[in-house]
Amino acid sequence: MLAHTLWRKLFPGEIKTADNSLNSTLYNLLRNQRWNAAVELGTFSLSPLMIKESSDLVKRIRVINTAIATKFTGNLAEAMQILDSVDWSASIREFKLACCVIKEEYEDAAKLMEEIGREGEMIEELAYYEWPLFKDFIGTELFLNTFKEIYGHPYTDNITAKPT
Repeated sequence: MLAHTLWRKLFPGEIKTADNSLNSTLYNLLRNQRWNAAVELGTFSLSPLMIKESSDLVKRIRVINTAIATKFTGNLAEAMQILDSVDWSASIREFKLACCVIKEEYEDAAKLMEEIGREGEMIEELAYYEWPLFKDFIGTELFLNTFKEIYGHPYTDNITAKPT
């Protein structure tokens, strides 16, 4: 966190690079299921200094990923508060999908998956395998059926086993 603070202060022309690095670090913590560390970094990443010159897209990604980490620490109420800090009504479908999954509104999530289809603006098939957002949702019959309808093959835990 100190490195990111200094990076922004010493190299103000590198905000986009710093944002990408911070978002990557947060995502990697999620992928490694380091929920508490991800909550700490996510909360820091949403501080006024860290979002001061960041794009709306960067901020929304951080909000979603921080909410995911918070949910998986067992604090669903706080995850909802994090989500509610942003107006998602005019967002792209991928952000709406993420909100529905975090809130466990799986019927709505499946409809959004169908709308997004095989490849959305930010989500493609690999995201369903790698992004921890889907960790609980993939265990539902609704997800499995929707995935198969979209991609023409069943979801499998082993991505190398899926047809090309």
